[in-house]
Amino acid sequence: MNSLPSKNEVIQEAIELTSEMKLTFPEIYKFLDETPLAISNGIDSEITTADFEQYLETLESQMLNYSETHTQQMHLSVI
Repeated sequence: MNSLPSKNEVIQEAIELTSEMKLTFPEIYKFLDETPLAISNGIDSEITTADFEQYLETLESQMLNYSETHTQQMHLSVI
């Protein structure tokens, strides 16, 4: 049976990903303050596991996009 991750597991994944970003792409790490954590249920609501999962997906997407763009630019500058 495939269980859903707990909020703490998702938070831990986000921490690990941001640590990887800091080491691998410090130039984008400095902009993480600008990555929104969207809260789906309103201002006074508790941040849910789904909110953290969406945030983690956003971080993963940013890192992947930057990685692909950066790699392409490196290849173009060599040519």
